[in-house]
Amino acid sequence: MRLALGAAISVVLAGGAFGQPDGSSCAVAFNMFNVTDRFPGVVAHGIHDISVEDLRTFESDVPCKSNGVPTVNRDLVSDHGVLPDAPCVEDGKSPFGAGTSMRVVDTVLSHMDDKKYDVGRYSGLERLVHAFHMHHVWSRAALQYRALEKSPPSYMVCECARDVESNGVMKMLRFPALQIREPDLMYGWTTEVNGKRMSWGGNLYNYAFFPKGSAEKDVLSQTPSVPRLLRSADWEEWKKLMASMQPGDDFELAVFLYCVLNVAHV
Repeated sequence: MRLALGAAISVVLAGGAFGQPDGSSCAVAFNMFNVTDRFPGVVAHGIHDISVEDLRTFESDVPCKSNGVPTVNRDLVSDHGVLPDAPCVEDGKSPFGAGTSMRVVDTVLSHMDDKKYDVGRYSGLERLVHAFHMHHVWSRAALQYRALEKSPPSYMVCECARDVESNGVMKMLRFPALQIREPDLMYGWTTEVNGKRMSWGGNLYNYAFFPKGSAEKDVLSQTPSVPRLLRSADWEEWKKLMASMQPGDDFELAVFLYCVLNVAHV
């Protein structure tokens, strides 16, 4: 699908040329389309472990190169912590069908003892839970994605969503990349995105938002974390955090993926 001509014309009539919109116009466009300040963190969480095989549940023809969806590099010894495009990760040798639960299990457990790949410090069980958590996130976003196909965002919204360097997505995506590679150095780190302090913390790379100027100790005290997954009591903590996503998060991730996978640069 590509941007409808009518939507493009509406941008011109509104005074927006086809150049890159600025921060204030993006704030207005996002607000009108119900995209909130959570967008950078929500999107970064939603794409930090995504592959082309996962993206093909949204659009079947996503290419292995130049797809525009950045993600954290699974190769933890690479010089590049973040890739500009999601990669193809499957080698075609799995005996299980594409998109099946056993395919997910096979993909994850085939690397479960490789400490230099994927989420290196996770156990096999923790990697598996994380993988299914992300598939749950994508399945929920897919429902919103299908709705966007019927009522797509404007050209302006999509240009703002796709501008990952300016809208904070890339800044927030660097957090899980650093935390996966150097978890001991990352606790308590915060950054500013669009005038707000944002932080990543805990084994699940949970994102959090704090008022500008918050003291680091306050950030640390408010940032959830989870224990190693060893007992059923530990799972209760993981489950609580994984279930804490807000309903609008599905929509905001879907907006980003729709804009990147469907709207060509003009």
